[in-house]
Amino acid sequence: AFIFMFFLWRYLVSVKIYNALKNKNQELENIKKELIISNKNLKYLSFHDNLTKLYNRHYFMSTLEDHFNNVVRQRGVSAILMIDIDFFKKINDQYGHSVGDKVLQQFSSILSEVLRAGDIPARWGGEEFIVLLPKANKEETLSLAKRLSEAVEQFTFELNIKLTISVGISQYNAHDNVESWIERADIALYKAKNDGRNCIKEMA
Repeated sequence: AFIFMFFLWRYLVSVKIYNALKNKNQELENIKKELIISNKNLKYLSFHDNLTKLYNRHYFMSTLEDHFNNVVRQRGVSAILMIDIDFFKKINDQYGHSVGDKVLQQFSSILSEVLRAGDIPARWGGEEFIVLLPKANKEETLSLAKRLSEAVEQFTFELNIKLTISVGISQYNAHDNVESWIERADIALYKAKNDGRNCIKEMA
């Protein structure tokens, strides 16, 4: 009877230890899954703008640098668009920032729908956006910019607001570096805004 009770006690202790380890392993597995999800979320947040869900400026610049090196090696074609929502400040002043935020989100959706697969749109800052158009020649770039401009003009935004955009274009050329390529698009956008807005300008 003593031996039986000893082995029974040992068995019960073993079962208890086994169950405790099993529960602990399950806890560790759950923690591992939560960490994987958290890391994915952190990675997404590090690459995307929180409001518009487009890529952020940091991601765009790192992607552009890699793409630029490929274009130089392959002597390819590509373009950059700089986009500004015309008179956006008036929306914030008249309707408030919550409406302005909604307008930015709606514009970002239009932008994503118009772009081709593989194009890289990003929020540059405020109401300015930038887009990398890999392998886009001059005609393709201008056509896309026009489609975007028309799509925005035809869309009815929050509170029945109607909007237009100004667009600056710079095609890659052999004399460019990353900074000059972006700068030419920015100069073209500045010209579009100075020429009355709601237009597309290209900087050679």
